[in-house]
Amino acid sequence: MRLKAGGLAHIEFQTGADSRMDERTLRYNVLADYRFKAPVESVVILLRREADRSAITGRVQRYGRGGELYLDFRYRVVQVWQIPVDQVLPGPLGVLPIAPLADVAESTLPEVIRQMDARIRAEASAADAEEIWTSVFLLMGMRYPAATAIGLLKGAIRMEESTTYQLILREGDPRHQPLNGSLLDLPGDQFQSRSLCAGKAQQTARC
Repeated sequence: MRLKAGGLAHIEFQTGADSRMDERTLRYNVLADYRFKAPVESVVILLRREADRSAITGRVQRYGRGGELYLDFRYRVVQVWQIPVDQVLPGPLGVLPIAPLADVAESTLPEVIRQMDARIRAEASAADAEEIWTSVFLLMGMRYPAATAIGLLKGAIRMEESTTYQLILREGDPRHQPLNGSLLDLPGDQFQSRSLCAGKAQQTARC
């Protein structure tokens, strides 16, 4: 994500425990800095409580043989389930798919989906809208049964016409699809999705 104030934001979406998350985030940050020659702020977004482990500290420090600190890298760790949904809904379209995973009661999900639908219809092209809703469907599989997700989304997207959704049906329940990594590439305030199905998500720093 290219920030309006200058520099870049490197965003990692994580669904499971990763003992090397600190080092991996450092690696991608350095690669992005090298490629784009701009300051890079890294953020790791934890999509499920299962991903919240002590190995994800938000900091990497390295010391020389004499004990001097020669590297002190820090990144933000965001626990999606603790973010009020009212803070997500007015945000950039690229982060809108995480709204159903935010701090939201299941009973209010229909209204959340309705507000998402209104924004997507007003701000996204037809092709981008399908990609956004597919992302929403996959991410909802992190918390809700597939039948619940389909029931909530069927009014917003004609899933029987979605080629990505048909692929999901052929390959299985979205809860079983690996979604670790940077799912979204967000230049400016616009949304562009990567391939999200069957473990094809790519890291931002590799793009």
